Amino acid sequence: MKKTILQEAQEIIHGDREQTYGNPGVNLENIAALWTVFLEKRHNVIVSLAADDVAHMMIYMKMARLMHSPRHRDSLVDVAGYAGLVDKIDTHEKWLQNTPLFPPATPTSDDDDPRHLSPEAAVISAD
Repeated sequence: MKKTILQEAQEIIHGDREQTYGNPGVNLENIAALWTVFLEKRHNVIVSLAADDVAHMMIYMKMARLMHSPRHRDSLVDVAGYAGLVDKIDTHEKWLQNTPLFPPATPTSDDDDPRHLSPEAAVISAD
């Protein structure tokens, strides 16, 4: 009998991926820290991403791919898997026992720095 998309995703997030990539929460926190540094250095944006942000953004990436190929099974499985990771991060296990390799960047306290403004306040006028 063929597995459902949810069964397949369940096996992936609770199976060999953890052996390959390590603790999923720590792995997602490390990705968040790297993306945080990238955004700051490349685009001068101060943001502190978390593990669930990474999972959500990966879901968005998979959804963008599904716009081209709506029934692509691997992408559907991945969406379910990332949603499962969000649930697992939020409600089931304390994954973040270990300190991430790359802790999130700490914003400076310089209130005049436009990178610290809300998106609405950061809009530059044309005049």
